[in-house]
Amino acid sequence: MIDEGQALGEQFLRFKDSLMKEGHRGSVIVAAALFDDLLGSALSARLLHPAESQDELLEGSHAPLGTFSARIDLAYRIGAIGRQMRDSLHIVRRLRNDFAHVADPIDFSNQSVRDRVSLLLSRNRDLLEKLWGDMRPEFEMLFPEQFPPRTSPDLLRDFVQLTGYHYAFVFWASAALSALSIWGADLERLEERDVAT
Repeated sequence: MIDEGQALGEQFLRFKDSLMKEGHRGSVIVAAALFDDLLGSALSARLLHPAESQDELLEGSHAPLGTFSARIDLAYRIGAIGRQMRDSLHIVRRLRNDFAHVADPIDFSNQSVRDRVSLLLSRNRDLLEKLWGDMRPEFEMLFPEQFPPRTSPDLLRDFVQLTGYHYAFVFWASAALSALSIWGADLERLEERDVAT
């Protein structure tokens, strides 16, 4: 039987491999779409069954919960995600808009993109420092030329300096997508109650 840690690790690698195959623009747009889909599926699994075959709250051109922003906010309001994840997903949503609505070339060397990614990473410092702190010694042993011993006590700065903003975004997104996919599978559907009409 697969434990939750192993399942998270497998999901993480699957998401990371998928996102790394995309270019800079594609990795942000695909990550946002995956977050949007996971939130939609989780909300659909949690809410009462729709009266119609199509869920008009979540599907269709006029669905009130059809946008990434609305799904983020509702997931937070029903306690399905915390404030940190809500804020992080709104940063991802803004990054997606930057990449999707700009015709000019844009990538992770762009200062506004770096600023958003830096904000995202700083809001998730504890998670990233834990993961990077556990992984870095292995990289040092396997690739000593590429991963010299740490010179900065700031693990997050060390992580971004060695991997770059694009990989740092993909790394965080893969970890967050993994957690959301496991969490979404565990949600219980609300049950209809008899109420006064």
